Amino acid sequence: MRKKRPANGSQTQRPHRTQNFEIRNWNLESATSIGANYREANRAESKDDFIHKIALVEKEAGETQYWMELFNESEIGSPEDRAWLLQEATELLAIFTSIGKTSKKKYRNSKS
Repeated sequence: MRKKRPANGSQTQRPHRTQNFEIRNWNLESATSIGANYREANRAESKDDFIHKIALVEKEAGETQYWMELFNESEIGSPEDRAWLLQEATELLAIFTSIGKTSKKKYRNSKS
């Protein structure tokens, strides 16, 4: 379920250090990769291909959650934004983990 991002003008609270910029860029890369890989999974050519691509989505979701944890520990951004983004990343990881497990289970059962 999508939740609305808090609108609190937190942009001014973000420090403009090179390290923070790099962390945000790495997070952006993993976060946008989730959507791209999920789109590819939905266009999979076989069940094996779908399972493989969902595993990539799950990996990227886990990496995004990691970056959100680093944001939180480094206090990058407002506390409200950090909490919301970490919750979103955690929920996405749970969703894609569930999809991957269910898909693998159904695929193994269909082969038997």
